[in-house]
Amino acid sequence: MRLPPQSVVIAHPGRQFEYQIVLALQRSGLLHHFIAGVYFKPGVFPYTLVGGLPPQIRSRVLRELNKRRMDELDESLITSVPYFTFLSRTIGRLKPLLQITEGRSFYIFDNWASDLFVSHWLVNCHPPKPSILYAFLGSALRSFRQAKRMDVLTVLDVPITLHAPKIVAEEKGRFGLQTNYVQLERRLQQEVHMADYVITPSQAVAESVIDYGVSFDRVFVRPFGVNVDQFKPRPAGLQSASLKFKVVFAGKFDLRKGVHYLLEAWRQLALPDGELIIVGPPAESAFVEAMRIKYAGTFTEYGNVPHQELATLFSDADVFSFPSLAEGSALVTYEALACGLPCIVTHESGSVVRDGIEGFVVPRCDATELADRIYRLYKDEDLRREMGIAARKRAEEFTWQRCHTRMVEILETIFGN
Repeated sequence: MRLPPQSVVIAHPGRQFEYQIVLALQRSGLLHHFIAGVYFKPGVFPYTLVGGLPPQIRSRVLRELNKRRMDELDESLITSVPYFTFLSRTIGRLKPLLQITEGRSFYIFDNWASDLFVSHWLVNCHPPKPSILYAFLGSALRSFRQAKRMDVLTVLDVPITLHAPKIVAEEKGRFGLQTNYVQLERRLQQEVHMADYVITPSQAVAESVIDYGVSFDRVFVRPFGVNVDQFKPRPAGLQSASLKFKVVFAGKFDLRKGVHYLLEAWRQLALPDGELIIVGPPAESAFVEAMRIKYAGTFTEYGNVPHQELATLFSDADVFSFPSLAEGSALVTYEALACGLPCIVTHESGSVVRDGIEGFVVPRCDATELADRIYRLYKDEDLRREMGIAARKRAEEFTWQRCHTRMVEILETIFGN
């Protein structure tokens, strides 16, 4: 059937991957409007104020703001409401709020304010009204209620497994770390059950949504994509700059990412010619400091790096490991595949890695199994090469264009119901 043009409003206060979804709908003629938090429009207030900043500060601010735009998007279809984000990054930094919300105070206020704004926007939007409101978990309750009153379909994007808070709380308990976890917030439960349809980035997330009582025929899986031109294998015949066997992890240096199990597996292996590289910003200080002390001298910590540098690190490595305890569908797993790296991941990572083909899928919270798979790849160069070739081929099945196509296919199904 032919889809009605400009029928979907997308609302998201953050950034992450929603620009690709917006682009998919714009290209297919489905985009009614995109309501964003910080979306950089250089000629629009308050972004025009950046020009009055001192040169060094202006350069830094522009570098960050340019991450919050996509040249292909039509700015006339975008409403940016940055004030909520600015407030959440100031008020939300207060230590008591950070402790109470376990570091989520930024997002809680931002989501609440964005949801309120979208609900009012729907009331006042010019006709024709949208056919669908597409919103993201944590920022959809009021706007979904308003959409229901207007007979507008609701689609909820759930970017991470709903079991994540419980899993993290249990793991923190093992470390004696404080947690304020309670059952999944009532607000999020209401959003999930109020949605006419739910879209998830992986089977792991879909399973968690179904576990919360959502009918499987209302749940769709739409994997992410990867830029296979930016992330690609080391050219054939070009040797690594190092003779060491390199295993790389990329993501927040965080308990939820399972990095402590990778560190323990690496300590058990004690490979004389091996190097473990941890790429990404440190998270909870108590956890990170404990890991630095316990595993001092066994790994190299790179911190946060630009995307282009990450691509270089991947192409110079031998294996990628991402033993996350709870995820949505981590982009780094697609990027590692695109660089031709055998990947050792958990089911909970939301990866598209198939066990025994592009790498290995191991149980979460299991350093012994992790060490075993790393050792297999360390000893068997032919297996590394075969899995690396398969990894690149697998990544080529998950380009952003493929993600766009899948998004439109889902909407075709929803419109056809």
